[in-house]
Amino acid sequence: MYKSYHEYWYLMIIAKRDLEKLQFEVDSILSELTKATTEFREVTTMNSSVSEKMTKLIASKLELEEIIKYQKQLVESRKERVELKLEDLKKSKDIEDIIYYLKFVSKFKTTEVAKVVCYTREYTYDLISKIRENLKRIEHEVEDSLKQGIIPKF
Repeated sequence: MYKSYHEYWYLMIIAKRDLEKLQFEVDSILSELTKATTEFREVTTMNSSVSEKMTKLIASKLELEEIIKYQKQLVESRKERVELKLEDLKKSKDIEDIIYYLKFVSKFKTTEVAKVVCYTREYTYDLISKIRENLKRIEHEVEDSLKQGIIPKF
């Protein structure tokens, strides 16, 4: 269960990062537009290169704003899925799910996790290490599938 939750969570994080990148690009375009507008004002006659530059920047901005709209929808959709998976994770009786929830979602210290699950600290460390390896593998698989243009399992 935790593997599925982590996959959803990681995809949501990637979507958020992509949204931030897009918003940064729009900010950059707005900055360029401001510079072009200033140049335009300083030129006494209309310079076609400044006009073309402004037209391209405005077109890019509009295009990015449309992409951002869909990216926001993607982030919201993934957030909802993560919340549903989190509810399933909380209900799970599997020990690895419980440890994952306590350590990685609730941010308990390993010694606190060991007390809750009634395992030795050393054994709990071993289980957490195993879970971490699985998380890295999941993240790597998700990144590879996105690079290849493969839509995730959902």
